[in-house]
Amino acid sequence: MFLLVLLGTMLGTMEVQAQRAVITSDGKTMYFCKDQSEAQSLGSQIFSIAIFTAGQSPAWYNNSAVDLTKITTVEFLPSFAEATNIRSAKDWFHGMTRLTSVKGVQNIDASSLWEYTSMFEGCSSLEFFYMSAVTSESQGARMTNMFKDCSKLKFVDLANFSKVLETDKMFSGCTSLKVLDLSSFKKSSNYTMREMFSGCSNLQTIHVGKGWQTASFDDAAAQNMFYGCTSLVGGNGTAYDASYVGKEYARIDASGTPGYFTKHPHYAVYNEGKLSFYNDDEINSREGTKYTIYENPVVNNDHIYTGVYADGNYLNVNTVAFYDPLDPAPYCKNDGDIAMPFYWFYKMENLTTIGLMPYFYTSSLESMAHMFDGCKSLTSLNLTYFSTNKVTEMDYMFRNCTSLTSLELGTFNTKNVAS
Repeated sequence: MFLLVLLGTMLGTMEVQAQRAVITSDGKTMYFCKDQSEAQSLGSQIFSIAIFTAGQSPAWYNNSAVDLTKITTVEFLPSFAEATNIRSAKDWFHGMTRLTSVKGVQNIDASSLWEYTSMFEGCSSLEFFYMSAVTSESQGARMTNMFKDCSKLKFVDLANFSKVLETDKMFSGCTSLKVLDLSSFKKSSNYTMREMFSGCSNLQTIHVGKGWQTASFDDAAAQNMFYGCTSLVGGNGTAYDASYVGKEYARIDASGTPGYFTKHPHYAVYNEGKLSFYNDDEINSREGTKYTIYENPVVNNDHIYTGVYADGNYLNVNTVAFYDPLDPAPYCKNDGDIAMPFYWFYKMENLTTIGLMPYFYTSSLESMAHMFDGCKSLTSLNLTYFSTNKVTEMDYMFRNCTSLTSLELGTFNTKNVAS
């Protein structure tokens, strides 16, 4: 009897300490937090975060007492980082048609998390999602329908996901996507990707790494993978052909081997204060948080494509280094706007060192406005390698660089600078 009472007490304690999801009284915000006590201070609709098993949905999904369509914001609070054994995020945000913001993603411990099925399915108002702050270490993540019918989704960063298993309809119906980077994904012989990109009518480029091989795949595993991707073009110019929508063109486009994929672009890695830029095939072997850098970006709040701004790591950067030649101009233009890369260093207030600057090509840049704005820890800058022949804007380039005492400009050409 004593043992039964003790066991009951232990289980009760575990329940009280379990992580919670809570919806605020106005129904517009969902928080993920540490326990019941914290949840009660945030809202009235409170749900336990169980250690879900495969196929199990959370208590708030398909719950008549919960109006998921009212939720506009989801935030993972710092205390939620203590949740170390959650295995499933299935249907977490499924059907939140007004969801536009997901905050605090860095507070998700994904070391055991492997079920992402329908996690954001039907989030038709979500435009940007950064998962780069989360590293999935599970053996074969299940991502079926993960972003299905996210019709406004313009950008998703999954640079830290590699061991994926099922991606059937993962991006199906994402009609606003133009570019995807899946270069970190590793494939296995039992990997499935049926209708993975089906209906992505505006998708133009899919970046993958050298590990993307489909020779051993069963044809059925990639059935209709590219169905309806009418804007898709491979890296060597192979355009979408309705006759080839499956396994046969699921490869990097090259001379003699047509495909719809493009070799992955540059990427960045943040690790212990250092932000490094690369262009190689070693993304999966590098330690740290990885960020995708796309060409022709969709700008979100003025800076996006180092990704380091999305999770706040830019505030911790003390060193930036370029290890491969990088022309920033293609990664800065947005639907014809001038090439403006200010978010590469903007407001990195702890930045003290920028290394290997000769690899940072600036000959195509049209604007350097705000480029080092807010870098108040920089004491010296050597920009003798910078080409400024096309630059027309330098507004606030060194504003708030309050510690800067040495500035080498070399042959700065300001002939075309108007502001």
